[in-house]
Amino acid sequence: MFTKHTLSLAAGLAFTFAASAQAETLRVATCFNVKHDQVAAFFATFLKPLQEMSEKTGLKLNYIGGPEITPQQKQASALARGLTDILNCPSAYYQTQVPAARVAGVNNVSPAELRKNGGYDLLQEAWAKGINAKILGWGHWEASTFFIYTNFEPKQSKTTGLDLKGIKMRSTGLYNSFLKKMGATPSPSRRRTSTPHWSVAWSTGWPGRKARSPPMVGRNT
Repeated sequence: MFTKHTLSLAAGLAFTFAASAQAETLRVATCFNVKHDQVAAFFATFLKPLQEMSEKTGLKLNYIGGPEITPQQKQASALARGLTDILNCPSAYYQTQVPAARVAGVNNVSPAELRKNGGYDLLQEAWAKGINAKILGWGHWEASTFFIYTNFEPKQSKTTGLDLKGIKMRSTGLYNSFLKKMGATPSPSRRRTSTPHWSVAWSTGWPGRKARSPPMVGRNT
């Protein structure tokens, strides 16, 4: 017989799951590799605390790997199909399946405020519809700064901060509208480094290394 339990962490993260009388094992995946600082934070604040509580909760979390196991762009599909149970991943990687996922990268309202104004419920509906999942937590809110790196001194703009008219920019599609407002021409790239590939683009836009942690989602059962 299954009993429903709810666990809350000191960091304010909470999730609900169905557990049987015997230990339930859930498969956990991440879009980044274990050496990434976001994954390290996820392990320290979410995964390991729950693993340490496994004897009391009857819940075991088994980390199966990152992009070396499943490509980043396919991890949400794996979650939806039941190949994994919990995923820590930037929502931009599955915005095709969950259009509302774009909100996570540009939203300026805190998770606490979203819960109060009903926005969190709308996001939950979108995640459930798109990938059969539920948002479990949104860690490290406001921990990132978006940087634009150039090999020249950019013009200033009173409206957008920078005038990048005619400039090619490497960045993820999540920020295309933002960059276009500054006049830039986004150039898609699957790999961004601290030094842009100047033969293709003259600048790049990307969050700082201590980027805002992505939402953690769990498959609905």
